[in-house]
Amino acid sequence: MFWKTKKNKKDEDTLPDCFARTYGVEIFTEKEPQIPVDEILRKLRWRCGNVELVANEDKLILFTFKDHVVQYSDGQGPAQIAVMITDKKIDMENLEMSFYQSWGWKDARSAVQKTAYTILVTDMMASGLDYTIRLELFQKTLYSLLEVVPCLAINWHLTQQIIDPENYKENAPENEDYNLMFGALNVRLFNIEGTENETLMDTIGLGALGLPDLQCHFKNIDVNKIANILYTYGDYIFKNGDVINDGETIEGLTVNDKWRCQHEISLLEPKRVVIDINPGEEFSAGNR
Repeated sequence: MFWKTKKNKKDEDTLPDCFARTYGVEIFTEKEPQIPVDEILRKLRWRCGNVELVANEDKLILFTFKDHVVQYSDGQGPAQIAVMITDKKIDMENLEMSFYQSWGWKDARSAVQKTAYTILVTDMMASGLDYTIRLELFQKTLYSLLEVVPCLAINWHLTQQIIDPENYKENAPENEDYNLMFGALNVRLFNIEGTENETLMDTIGLGALGLPDLQCHFKNIDVNKIANILYTYGDYIFKNGDVINDGETIEGLTVNDKWRCQHEISLLEPKRVVIDINPGEEFSAGNR
């Protein structure tokens, strides 16, 4: 629930842009993957309508979604999704933060260590789509691929987390409780060095879709309660857009809590627009 006060949104042209011109993930496999292209194409046509295979050579597969044409300043074209196989060595050091922030899967590191091949799945010419349609096409393509290709782990680098492929496959697009944001939104936790009990939590993933993420710098609150608030309002922003104006308040721990919101530059990398949630004098941390 929102309580409105004064709107004073900053000029967004001066703020960092974290928007993903291409949206993608890495799939980690133990053996060189054999991709049944025709089967995946059948699945995509069932799930996404008019889909064509436009390339299948040199470890590159390219699908085009003809029902989703994007208009650009220099012309137009259908959205595409590319699937590319590589045997590049995994840099475990670069994944350290993702291992730390992958709260839903304690075996992420051991799974990734077995990786010998990587499949890159990324969209192309799709950034002009409505972000919900763009993500839906991507999710349905990724799900169709994972239905038929063995996978150790999914590196969802845009949300800084490693996803268990078995959990991902349980979130089928045809399920009644299908979650379009599965993998595309993560809540991170950081303990602030040099303080006794200050914590910073934020969402990551909304910025890649052209929306503001959320952050909360607090003390003396159970981190699970803050995580629930961030997931709840992250989902709200995804469904409704950037509708929380500066000076408006959201419901905090109880229906009587009115936590003030303000668009700011994120305190942590990647630098991006966030809605900072102030939990009030009793719980706020940092310089308020």
